[in-house]
Amino acid sequence: LRPKTQVGTMRIVPLSTTSGPSWVFGRSKKIWGPDAQEYNPDRFMKLEGKAKSLKDDIHERVLAFGGGVRQCIGKHLSLLELKTAFIAMLARFNFSRRPELGEIDY
Repeated sequence: LRPKTQVGTMRIVPLSTTSGPSWVFGRSKKIWGPDAQEYNPDRFMKLEGKAKSLKDDIHERVLAFGGGVRQCIGKHLSLLELKTAFIAMLARFNFSRRPELGEIDY
């Protein structure tokens, strides 16, 4: 067994169970910055930490499905369903760019 671990002001003893609500982590200013409480999809376009890609970075910071070896067993199925729904929507609608928006800068 590992010795007691200190996390902030809490001591975690071996064989104890710990948990934390993902809702709280999803609004942490320490993780997401000062605008953590605001809707800001641009925050997912910045690569931070040890991640090698944006996909890795998002999976490290978003805990909706948990992480590591004990992540939600339905994660891959739900992501597949999300992609399938997105493709179905793309097939049903026609998209066009509004001319007044001008050119896109990549």
